[in-house]
Amino acid sequence: MKIVVKIILVLLLALSTEVVNAQSIKSTNGNFELVQTKEFILQENLKFYNFSMGVYFNAEKLLLSVNNPPMVISYNFEGEQTKILTKEGAGPGEFLGPGAIAEKDGNLLIWDAMQLKFVEVSSDGEYIGEYIGVKRALGKFSVTNDKLIIYSYGGLVGGLISVYNINGSRLERIKGIDKITDRHSKMTGLRYTNPFAVRNNIVYYGRADEPKIYSYNLRSDKKDSVVINDPSFSISEANFSIRDRSEQAEVDWQNFILTNSRFKNIYALDNYLVAEVQNGNNFDKTRENVFHIFDYQLNKIDEIKLEHKDMLVLGSGAKFGYGSELLFLNDYPDMTNNRGKFIPGTAQNYKRGEHHNKKITIFQLRRIN
Repeated sequence: MKIVVKIILVLLLALSTEVVNAQSIKSTNGNFELVQTKEFILQENLKFYNFSMGVYFNAEKLLLSVNNPPMVISYNFEGEQTKILTKEGAGPGEFLGPGAIAEKDGNLLIWDAMQLKFVEVSSDGEYIGEYIGVKRALGKFSVTNDKLIIYSYGGLVGGLISVYNINGSRLERIKGIDKITDRHSKMTGLRYTNPFAVRNNIVYYGRADEPKIYSYNLRSDKKDSVVINDPSFSISEANFSIRDRSEQAEVDWQNFILTNSRFKNIYALDNYLVAEVQNGNNFDKTRENVFHIFDYQLNKIDEIKLEHKDMLVLGSGAKFGYGSELLFLNDYPDMTNNRGKFIPGTAQNYKRGEHHNKKITIFQLRRIN
């Protein structure tokens, strides 16, 4: 597992402080542009920490969940830590492994992956309650009305999407939507691969290993889908077992994820649904992120591409969407080499307390025509 730990850590280290030259990135057909609205370095004026586990932002603040020490940090848009919202521990309202964050009725709901519980706190961190009943790894989740919807990765057991009733402190699973495939499970080995969003009782989701958006209506049970037209999307056969823990299997796993395409994320913005796809090879400078822009009738309108050089400045892709904006966290080191594949032993170990220079860049999606 040492190789897995090292590569995850190196993916989460920020090695570039360069400011992106262009203040806007235009779409392929000229209908849209991403316009930079904010850029700042995340400071550690209250607490040192290692790599982040979850990101959330709204018009007022940015939240980052981290695992060492386990806590959720509030930032202002100058990059200053303004408050530590959580406490470490195994008691009520305490965390051992905070991860994904979502909004619930104006409050915050935070997943603790170590204790398999959701903790609800106010926007200022005041403890409200806990919810248990989810016993598996999740990538993202959303709350709508009295329903909790989670997007799963990892093992093959259970549904890709699970819907829960919120009944007091217990979560009652009432529905599973679609299955997790072996290849999807392999492709989601690195975090921030969560093609999932919920808007107006519609669940939009996809598998990491196919360029296809599914929609599911929570009220009518109607399901629909649309293929993402991306000719560069390509995935090779995975010649390793996800249960194999040998060193060679872990090398094969890294190369499989980082040299193949993956459907990375979905962002439900105010007016557009954005599907983020990653293509190319992490090691030979061909990696690119493509943001496919759809209306809410699932008609594709345009697309915006980030090249490898852009990703070195902005990060491996967007991490969160809010309103009309996408947030990028620079956690994408230069992993290029002359062999076009992952080479064991080249990753860097993180040392707690050192300055990471994690940079946040926020872009607004604007329509031009």
